[in-house]
Amino acid sequence: MIGGMEAPDLLDMSVLDSLRKYGQSDFLVKMVDLFLESSLESIETVESASLAGRWEEAGFAAHALGSGCGSLGLARLHRNVHAIDAASRAKKFDEIPPLVAQLRTLWELSCEALREHRNSLV
Repeated sequence: MIGGMEAPDLLDMSVLDSLRKYGQSDFLVKMVDLFLESSLESIETVESASLAGRWEEAGFAAHALGSGCGSLGLARLHRNVHAIDAASRAKKFDEIPPLVAQLRTLWELSCEALREHRNSLV
């Protein structure tokens, strides 16, 4: 359990297992490290753009973050950023702030789960 959530709610292990089989553990470790190093900037961009009412920018940053989330099986975080992106594209801007309010916590929990999984590989 991580932050009150079961790890399966945060991580889709079938995606991670598939990546590990594809390129061995070293490949997966590199992908996790890259996400952990680079994703905070996208989170901050979504948050700051949302606070400033720059909804398209928030959606674009969420979309960019979504591919990494999906590739690593970060199921809850992926659903959240996909919803932000979809609301931005549909110009349903009133749906974005509550999603952004959950974003950092989901990201932190997801990163913690990824770190735990990464540490089990090395």
